[in-house]
Amino acid sequence: MERILQSTLFSLEKWKEWLWIFIRTTLLIGLSFIILYPILVRISTAFKQRSDIYDPLVVWIPRHFTLDNFKVSMEIMEYSGTLLNTFMLVSTTTLLQLCSCALAGYAFAKLRFRGSNILFGIFHNLHRHLEVIQCKMSRNPND
Repeated sequence: MERILQSTLFSLEKWKEWLWIFIRTTLLIGLSFIILYPILVRISTAFKQRSDIYDPLVVWIPRHFTLDNFKVSMEIMEYSGTLLNTFMLVSTTTLLQLCSCALAGYAFAKLRFRGSNILFGIFHNLHRHLEVIQCKMSRNPND
């Protein structure tokens, strides 16, 4: 009797394990689909001609493959100037961040004083929040 009970429990534990694996896999695939679907739609739409965009029969693979959408968007956005501005902004920000963090790290490593741990925490959090503020300020205020 005990042996039958143990095999039933073992079977029940195996079923619980397989059920948990199934639920985890289903959630993972579902969330991946929710995240990736809009990206895949935009990629598919980027290579379509105008006639394919308005054709309800063309969903994923365009009938007329084109790169004109990229050419038009680069002209409208003035891509080369925008790329140069972005590179300059990122380079300057990175160099300033590197210098300030290197100096602060050296100072916190060499100098021991009362409250240095608290000041280090404030400095660390300040740098993390300044990056977020800087990203928000670099956006168009009309967005």
